[in-house]
Amino acid sequence: MLLTIYLINRYAESGMFFSMVYGILSPEEGAILYVNAGHPPPLLFRKDGSYEELERTGSIIGYKRYRVYRKASVDIQKGDILLCYTDGVTEPQNYEGNLFGKERLIHLVQTIKSASAEDIAHSILEEIRIFTKDAPQYDDITLLILKRT
Repeated sequence: MLLTIYLINRYAESGMFFSMVYGILSPEEGAILYVNAGHPPPLLFRKDGSYEELERTGSIIGYKRYRVYRKASVDIQKGDILLCYTDGVTEPQNYEGNLFGKERLIHLVQTIKSASAEDIAHSILEEIRIFTKDAPQYDDITLLILKRT
């Protein structure tokens, strides 16, 4: 895992950089070993209604050739939801210039946490569409949702 990120960072073209979350899931235990290289922190929604942000474990890739990335891990229990997303999910603007925002995203997921991962994804995309009223999209919108059942 760390070697992959090191190699990407080492050979990235000058002036090119990006963020990423790289994770390895152990389905039987519900454990995820991950590295977060400057990406928006994934959100872990617990079955009890609480949530936490998974920490960043290093800076963006390609910014400097030799960076140290550390691994972190988290356990996902039955009923928990892990939401990984790009900033294109929280930064869409409506015509008034207001951002969709992380708080709106968190509230939405907490409201529909009993839905399937697929339905949660569809609901997020629909809420963004309603919020922006089809204002132009300036960034990618990418979601990865894992729900342990």
